[in-house]
Amino acid sequence: MKVMDESKFHMWRGTICAANLDNKITSEEKSWLQEHLLKLPFDAEQLKIIQKDLNSPPSIEEVLPLITAPADRSMLLHFANIIFHADGDFSSEEKDFRDVFTKKIMSGIQVEKILDESEIHGVLKSESSNIEGGFGLLTKWFSS
Repeated sequence: MKVMDESKFHMWRGTICAANLDNKITSEEKSWLQEHLLKLPFDAEQLKIIQKDLNSPPSIEEVLPLITAPADRSMLLHFANIIFHADGDFSSEEKDFRDVFTKKIMSGIQVEKILDESEIHGVLKSESSNIEGGFGLLTKWFSS
């Protein structure tokens, strides 16, 4: 089984931080975390850290700098939004934190640069005048 890289590992730690925003992890949030965390290929050391975090979550300020991959930061934002709504109580505190959290997570991410460097964006750019050719390339890209 492939062990996950450090950035992705810390992204999962960040989801625990998000669940603990209001200093409690509700049963709905715990259920969501359990459903996802139990499926992941943590190594022994990572698993010890995750177990420690579940009992005493770190601050997002501690974890966020360790999430270095833009895709992992984006997934953290997505998962945080799911967790914020998991208990059916999206409080004003969570809304305010989400806004700050979004800025922190997205800081340093150059979306245009990422798009320019991505394979799919290059395909779409080079084939933009040929819709049929672009569709064929997209189909090929998705099936590979």
